[in-house]
Amino acid sequence: MKLCEYLVAKLEADGYDGLCNGACGCSLDKGLCPCDAIENDCEPGYKGASPPWAGPDCTTFIWRTKELAAAANRGEFPEEES
Repeated sequence: MKLCEYLVAKLEADGYDGLCNGACGCSLDKGLCPCDAIENDCEPGYKGASPPWAGPDCTTFIWRTKELAAAANRGEFPEEES
């Protein structure tokens, strides 16, 4: 089993939707490792609506907490994550 395959299985088992680092995210259903790299600051997160500051090409965003993802789905976006 490759590292990305193991990581996807572990994230799914723990109820996460992908990885994020505040600036970008990778969802499990769109390929967790599309850039073939996982940054040291990536952490598990939850899928939610994309904030305006993420740019037009970002249709789904991975948020660090379920609360942030739920707020985003209601159209309530925090300031840009750092």
